[in-house]
Amino acid sequence: MTRLQFQSSQSLIRRQCKTDTLDNVMSIKDPSPRTEALAAEILQNVHNRESLISRLDQLHRESSLSRTNRVQRLLYGIHNASLAVVETIEAWNWSKQNDRKRRREWLRLLHEGSPEATSSDTGDGEVSEEDENDARPNSTPVNIFLWNGEHYLKKMLRDLDFLREIPEASSCLGSECPFHRNPFLLPLSADDLAWYH
Repeated sequence: MTRLQFQSSQSLIRRQCKTDTLDNVMSIKDPSPRTEALAAEILQNVHNRESLISRLDQLHRESSLSRTNRVQRLLYGIHNASLAVVETIEAWNWSKQNDRKRRREWLRLLHEGSPEATSSDTGDGEVSEEDENDARPNSTPVNIFLWNGEHYLKKMLRDLDFLREIPEASSCLGSECPFHRNPFLLPLSADDLAWYH
């Protein structure tokens, strides 16, 4: 993806996700292009998932006799969208960690007076308090993806709880399928999966 393509996709995503911007997602100075691209991909995946959930909720409110196939397709789409969100958030997290390691190495070189750090375009030779905190070896932050001011992975654990009210969902997924804390619409909830891992 070229820089121009990224910027145009970034502006599209900003229009779609009104309250969240890539600037809110990007908290590390000088993020790599990979981290920026992953942040854009997360927002696209989140928007896709939220749109599928909204369509399912809207379909649930309609009184239609032939909605079983549509419910089944939406459930399948939500399952895949949930996987895509988690996978891109995980990749984004790793990329942010690598950005942080790159920044720590740059700060270490700067402190040692290395010509590679002082001639780099990532800094002006001044070290701020935030940079000092980044340079601490044990200061690895937990990267939380916020969407509309909420931890999105935690939101995913509860945003499909309404499925128990949809008879077609029970018939598609089975009566034994838990709907609480089950963002992937699997026969086991997230809590059950944690025990098996």
